Parts: sequence; C-alpha cells; structure tokens
Amino acid sequence: MYAYVRPESDKVFSRAQYAQYLQQSNIRFTWGEKDGTGDLLVTPLPTYLDTWVAASKFNNATPSINEFKASGNMINNIDKIYQKLDVVEFYYKGTDQYSGMDWRALRLVFDEYQGKRYLVAIINDQWTV
Repeated sequence: MYAYVRPESDKVFSRAQYAQYLQQSNIRFTWGEKDGTGDLLVTPLPTYLDTWVAASKFNNATPSINEFKASGNMINNIDKIYQKLDVVEFYYKGTDQYSGMDWRALRLVFDEYQGKRYLVAIINDQWTV
C-alpha cells in the first residue's frame, strides 16, 4: 500500500492468479493497514487498483527510471528489496488546493529474464500522516 515493501506480507500473485483475480472481483484481500487510522484495507484486486493505486492520475505524468521524485514520511526500501532492478516511476505532484500533499507515485519494478523484461512489482506511494 505504501513505499515500504514487506516481502513477508505484501501480496504476490503469479501472472495467472493476477488475471484470475481481475476477473473474479468477489475475492477480497487484506492489503494492509491504512496510515493514520490503522484500519485494514480489505477489498478485491480491481477495486484496490481503481481506488488505491489510481493509475488514471498518472495519465499525463512523465516517467522517470530509477529516480524517485518525492517521498513522504514512509521509508522507501525499494532499492534494498529489488536490488539492481529497474524502477519506472510515474509521479503526480498533487494539487494547489492541498499544497501538493495529495501527491502520489506509481512505481513499476521490472526484472530481466532470458532477454525479456517482466513486471515484478507494483508499488504505490503517497503522502502519509
């Protein structure tokens, strides 16, 4: 849910499972605890992607590779967990209305296998309380 990657508890899906869970939207997952409230976020994959990751916010973003444009008070440990892998970041700077405190970053991590790049992680980052 946030920049700090937890391999022991973050969701990991195979390609087939990911496709299945997109189709079967009644399967709910516990994604973690919401910062500020500690409430568990329990929702199906499509809803999580639409509301939490909110990729549509990044339609006009300029991607950066292996460079992070912003950080909040959450530790970003991507470099430790995904050493030597490429990270493509899409950054949304937020709005003037909220003085940029509504910024978001979508980070896609890629690994190379047999000459092809594969998406191995989708990491959301945003301002936390």
